[in-house]
Amino acid sequence: MTGQGKAGESEKAVQKSPLGQRYRCYWDKTPVEFASKSGHCQVFRHREGLFRLLGLLPLTSDRQSFYGLRNWVIAPTRPASSLASPPTGPTAGTIPGKLGTNYFAPNPAAIAYTASKFANLFRVNFAWERLQPTPNGPLDSAYLSTIQTAVKQIKSAGAIALLDVHNYARYNGQLLAPPSSSSSSSPLADLWRRVAGLYANDPQVFFGVMNEPSGIDAVQWFSVAQAAVDAIRAAGANNTIMVPGNCYTGAHSWVAGNCDVTGVANGKAALALSDPTANNVVFEMHQYLDADYSGTHPNCTHDGAQVLAAATAWLRANARRGFLGEIGGATSAKAAAASGCLAQVERALTHLRENADVWTGFAWWAAGSGWGSGGGFAFSIEAASDADAAANPMFQLLTRFRGSWALA
Repeated sequence: MTGQGKAGESEKAVQKSPLGQRYRCYWDKTPVEFASKSGHCQVFRHREGLFRLLGLLPLTSDRQSFYGLRNWVIAPTRPASSLASPPTGPTAGTIPGKLGTNYFAPNPAAIAYTASKFANLFRVNFAWERLQPTPNGPLDSAYLSTIQTAVKQIKSAGAIALLDVHNYARYNGQLLAPPSSSSSSSPLADLWRRVAGLYANDPQVFFGVMNEPSGIDAVQWFSVAQAAVDAIRAAGANNTIMVPGNCYTGAHSWVAGNCDVTGVANGKAALALSDPTANNVVFEMHQYLDADYSGTHPNCTHDGAQVLAAATAWLRANARRGFLGEIGGATSAKAAAASGCLAQVERALTHLRENADVWTGFAWWAAGSGWGSGGGFAFSIEAASDADAAANPMFQLLTRFRGSWALA
């Protein structure tokens, strides 16, 4: 979600969504279920301790607790897809939790099917606290194995795995502080040093530094990101690195900076980020097309091309590359057209294709074992067969953008 929550706003709540479903908001690590006085989860807008759109997942089990396995990406060459894999989410649900109960691994059949149709990249979202239970400590071997299995399945399908720390610039709910001197003082840099060492120079593995930082000023965030980039390169890894901005990394606010606590736009702060070793950093932005850009409403009311125009101009003017790491909208046969999402998503993706000199691709939110097909999650394009795909107009639309980009 790329909505602009205000600092200090967070509610413990379960509420009615615009789609008539109840959803859960988190306070720190505890899911609390009771009516929201204001009718929404304001900040973190069901983000800060949960994950994006966690709120739109019906309260049917603990499966809201993770995010892995659900994001599709359409990156470079053939549109990619991102089934987000194991779990994800900073403080959502039980930590460490149980595979198959609190978080889910991707369906290999869905990976293979989607890769055969249009996807060449799958976003593997994971929870930092599950992978590294103690900051600067060793990685959890069982959870790491789940991630490595997903990566192997994605690579076997001929696609790229984009490893994504789905934590909103937080660890256990606490905002990350800028490194005091070098990357050695940054817990995020330590995490990436360890992960980069496992996949150094693997052309089928990209590194997503962090999902949707929020509540941290842009200058501070990019100093944290710089330490992570430096740590990855120090590990001898020249892999592509995706770096987001503050404010949930919204493309619509990338230049305006109207949601940053200091008023400094991502577009200004991002220019300080450097990668002299490999020159292989891509700026990851997210964009939803509902009224407040949050991805929490059923209708797409913003023009898909116009909302990306300023970010596109910034990328070109500053000789930078971008990646639209999340875009989503209603996918059912009934809702996709009626909501306006089918038309506006097509406009957005057409804009990216027409500006492929600066945009390396995009990712769809969402798909994966935790979302389900056939009407589970409103934005899901999970499909493991022709029958699944035929019932999903958005999946069919995405296949039309296959082969639009060259790999980053």
